[in-house]
Amino acid sequence: MKTNSVYIIFALICVIGLCVLQYYISLKSKKWLGWILPGIFFCLSILFTISAVTFLRSYVLSEVYSNNGNLMSSIITNTTSNFSIQTILPKAIEIFLICNLPTILFIIIFLVVHQKQKREAQIHKMNIQDL
Repeated sequence: MKTNSVYIIFALICVIGLCVLQYYISLKSKKWLGWILPGIFFCLSILFTISAVTFLRSYVLSEVYSNNGNLMSSIITNTTSNFSIQTILPKAIEIFLICNLPTILFIIIFLVVHQKQKREAQIHKMNIQDL
């Protein structure tokens, strides 16, 4: 139980660190720098979805339970013959959407920071014109 909390704390630190990094990258004057992290995480989500779908297509998990409901054994079998797009596609879409949550978060951070910079630039132009 203690190691799970350590992993959760480490994951939270990593997420917060990446959000702070995205914020500071988005502050840069070059617009394309703010799209680096969302692009990386989008590519990773595609890669993870493809590998997960390949695993789902290739293997089936069979579990055997006893009369009282306890798990007796789990068997992973290689079954490429019963591939069906109707069973794989919803799972692939779900995996793809879940994996793109960081991408969406980084895009939101970029858009908020970029919008704030645009507003400040317009206010600065108006102040210069008022002089």
